[in-house]
Amino acid sequence: MLRILLSASTSAWLLIPSLAHGQDPSGTEGDFSFSGVTYPSLAGAFRVTQAMRWDDPEAGVQLTYAPEGIAGAYNVYVYPGQDDLEKEVAVALQGMFMSANRVGQEISVDSTRTVEVAGLEGELVVTRISANGRASRSLIYVFNKGSSVIKYRITYEPALRDVLEDRLDEFLRVTLTSIRSIWE
Repeated sequence: MLRILLSASTSAWLLIPSLAHGQDPSGTEGDFSFSGVTYPSLAGAFRVTQAMRWDDPEAGVQLTYAPEGIAGAYNVYVYPGQDDLEKEVAVALQGMFMSANRVGQEISVDSTRTVEVAGLEGELVVTRISANGRASRSLIYVFNKGSSVIKYRITYEPALRDVLEDRLDEFLRVTLTSIRSIWE
């Protein structure tokens, strides 16, 4: 089972454990069920644009969300496990650094801290990504919910921080309370 985040650019992040199969729920509202994961189509200002599952059931599901008119990559990964959150953060960072080295990006970790959202304790890592004079900010959140790991990878330009801050709080709260999986 492979849970490493790889990147072709600062805004295109993929989870690559094996072949993916997708669902396009865009344009509809309500909760969707896909490959054992139930998730909201709308989470505050964010609308789900794609759901993908992998051939390996242990790899879980990737959900891609987008806020109206705001560029960036907003991915949620849901997979089975009651993993150590620090280990999950380390795996995510390792994948980011490996990918960055391949494509000539530089990554620096600004901060790591424990957070609480919707009654769940998780880990947050804030990173900066630089390449060709452009900078991006990337947030990695990791939570255990039941027997599932819910990992967020949110990447956007630093100038959008003030616009996104309140929206991200609501996005995290709504998705964490709404996402259910067969592993719970």
